[in-house]
Amino acid sequence: NNDQSNIKRSAQLVQSVYDMKRRNDELIVKIREESVLATKRVLESLAKRTKELADMKKSFEAGVLDIEHARARAERALQVEVDRLAPRGLDTMQQERVAILRAALADLTASKASLQEDLRNKIVSLDIDNSCRRQTPQMACEPAKRLQPSQSSPQLNFRSSNGLAVTAGRSFYAPSASSSPMEIGDSA
Repeated sequence: NNDQSNIKRSAQLVQSVYDMKRRNDELIVKIREESVLATKRVLESLAKRTKELADMKKSFEAGVLDIEHARARAERALQVEVDRLAPRGLDTMQQERVAILRAALADLTASKASLQEDLRNKIVSLDIDNSCRRQTPQMACEPAKRLQPSQSSPQLNFRSSNGLAVTAGRSFYAPSASSSPMEIGDSA
């Protein structure tokens, strides 16, 4: 009697294990399908954001060039007015024009600086998004790689990846190869 109850109990346990295995297999398939869909949505979102950022970057670069052309025209106009003012002496209308042109030139310089800062920020954001797009699930699951300290300057534990650098706990932007030449030079 006891043997038969043990055999019956064993059969129930075996059946229970098979049921759990079947449910687990179904859940694994479901999770994989959901994971594929989630990955696809993330990749589409990153691709859309990257395109938007790239378009903004082009727009900012064009804006910087437009401001630079306007600034050059304003500088020429200012020089013409200053040259006209010198021989005439104290013409108040002429002096007002010179003051207005100088103010416009200062505004253009400030606008250019602001636009270049926005451009730098978009480039950093674009670099980050591009590095996210290159990240695979397998890479994300791997333990973080420790970089060796610099041999030439061991007191600096300098780490760099995708233009972002960290030194002594402070981060700063170091241009990457994909960075725009517009972000580095400022001819102002």
